[in-house]
Amino acid sequence: MYIDNEVVISVGRVLILSGLLLLSAGVADAQVVLTGRVVNETNAPVAGARVSVAVDDARHYAVTDPTGGFHFAFARPAEYQITVEHEGYFTLNTKTPALADGANEVHLVLNRLREVVESIDVSAPPSNIALDSTASQSTLTGNDILNIPYPTTNNLKNAMRAVPGIVQDNKGDLHLNGGSVEQVQYTLDGFNISDPLTGRLESRLSVEAVQTVEVTSGRMPAEYGKGSSGVIAIRAKPGDDRWRYTATNFVPGVENQGGLFIGNWTPRANLSGPLVRGRAWFSDSFDTQYDRQIVPELPKDQNSTSSWRFSNLMHNQFNLSPTNILYTSFLVNWWIAPRNGLGALDPRETTVNRRARQYFFNIRDQKYFGRGALIEVGAGSNRTFGREIPQGQDLYVYTPTGKRGNYFMDSLRHSSRDQFLANGFLPTFDWLGGHQIKSGIDLDRLTYSQDIRRTGYEFLRTDGSTVRRTEFFGNGVVTRTNFESAAYVQDSWKVRPALLLEIGARTDWDEIIRRWNLSPRLGFAWSPPHLDNTRISGGYSITYDATNLSYFTRPDDQYALTTYYEPTGLIDRGPAVSVFRFSGAGLKSPRYANWTL
Repeated sequence: MYIDNEVVISVGRVLILSGLLLLSAGVADAQVVLTGRVVNETNAPVAGARVSVAVDDARHYAVTDPTGGFHFAFARPAEYQITVEHEGYFTLNTKTPALADGANEVHLVLNRLREVVESIDVSAPPSNIALDSTASQSTLTGNDILNIPYPTTNNLKNAMRAVPGIVQDNKGDLHLNGGSVEQVQYTLDGFNISDPLTGRLESRLSVEAVQTVEVTSGRMPAEYGKGSSGVIAIRAKPGDDRWRYTATNFVPGVENQGGLFIGNWTPRANLSGPLVRGRAWFSDSFDTQYDRQIVPELPKDQNSTSSWRFSNLMHNQFNLSPTNILYTSFLVNWWIAPRNGLGALDPRETTVNRRARQYFFNIRDQKYFGRGALIEVGAGSNRTFGREIPQGQDLYVYTPTGKRGNYFMDSLRHSSRDQFLANGFLPTFDWLGGHQIKSGIDLDRLTYSQDIRRTGYEFLRTDGSTVRRTEFFGNGVVTRTNFESAAYVQDSWKVRPALLLEIGARTDWDEIIRRWNLSPRLGFAWSPPHLDNTRISGGYSITYDATNLSYFTRPDDQYALTTYYEPTGLIDRGPAVSVFRFSGAGLKSPRYANWTL
């Protein structure tokens, strides 16, 4: 059972049922209604902001809906003190004019946290005990990412280790709540950014490009359904009406190892500002990583290698109207690494020249209506390319004193994902409390193609005799496609300001498994009376992992013949054939049931 950081208290069924009956009564005889909308400097709504209103010695709370809206009802006209809080924004404290009987409306603007050269945030951090969701969530803001000390700051994945529950292995991959790398769903501005073939996060992002990193685990909302261990959602940093720039590590270091040369160099920068003041903004972030490696154990003319990495994320926002906002993003990743793998026991002829590219583009349109209604449609396209070129075509040989020969694989890979999504928030309505219903669809088309030629490899004993030899045969040209579809609906039922219920369902289908997977989602969050800083939450959900396309390319790939030898050179066993097969009937997706409290 997964247990998060919240207060853990056992709640019996009788207590829950009796509490629901007592808390379902509404506020009677309210004469003053206060509604409003919370937006940022570019008029984009701020969902999930915590709004509190002080009335005499009491304080009332609400959380903004997807359009930034909130709603209060009071018994008498007066001046009220409003406080608005959200991670990554300055806290807003303001006093309303004297409210009159009937409907009153306010418009509140939150300013994003910026560099300390402009202003200093001295307000207390907002409370995390907000009843806007029943899921277990952790948020890492852009300022946190820049201020927390950690090694190799040019890679966003390294900064994610600051989030509880995330562990980074020695390869740099992320593991959330003990799950494997493929069991996490990675999104950028709502779009799936994981590798179309493996499901891993292979993309690199500059730390300056990020507004927030939100980690959701346990009982996840119904909109998420392709990562059993959790979701890592990255939000790109937007621009505003002021020109801003940052630049870091632009002066390279010089090293002296058998001569002067530029050592490891990781410059990065961000530039943001208006395209049209008050209407359109951009934010562009790039980073470069240059690595130089010297292996003193190798001959001088064969002991060095270098590699380049480059990434750039351009994020744009266009306010087509006060209620219609268009977002676009374009991410580029390049990696060039000649003689990759050079080492004291890996001379130049055993290395491989590697090249990789990624292009990711998305466009998303949001249309806002009254009373919390919103429609969002978007499309994204992800293209990846990988190339591995060995230094020759000889066998790859493992010996007790190092490697010999040439790397055994010459490969060319292409993969892609085309995604369409649509989300809708229905207008909020009251029935035994407030209801916010959200529904949506997600359609994905994945393709993968490869042209791989493998030679083989062998292992030698200390006397030079062969222990085992593996050779590859057959055609390494493979093409595989998959189509994924999903639909969901979820009701966030605010029974009382201190009690939230989330009831939802999700269904997933893909053309490889050809099975409809139904995922119920149930959750609650409750703040006990007079304990505003305490939240008790729990729930139940079923989650299915996405179909890993790489598993289904193996049957069409090359096959291996392995032979074992005695020290005399005679065959001990083999040759044995290694092939992969699967039956197209009766396949099931990996299924996980999550109970949390």
